[in-house]
Amino acid sequence: MKYIPSPIPIKYDYMYSATANKSGRMQYHKVRPGVSKLRIPRQEFIKAFNDMAILAINPIQLRGQDIVFQLEFYV
Repeated sequence: MKYIPSPIPIKYDYMYSATANKSGRMQYHKVRPGVSKLRIPRQEFIKAFNDMAILAINPIQLRGQDIVFQLEFYV
């Protein structure tokens, strides 16, 4: 997957992430920059993805892990 980062820093309120732990199980987090990182349920992550105005999406791909799809998005 090709990804071109923005050369301009963005201002955002929250960053949501969906990442796989070492066993391959997905973990979802809501991060307020410089303040907190809170683990959230999958339903809250999906609701945020579907309902909030997304400023940017950062796909995360690990070498040798083409099957695991991880991402971060900023609102």
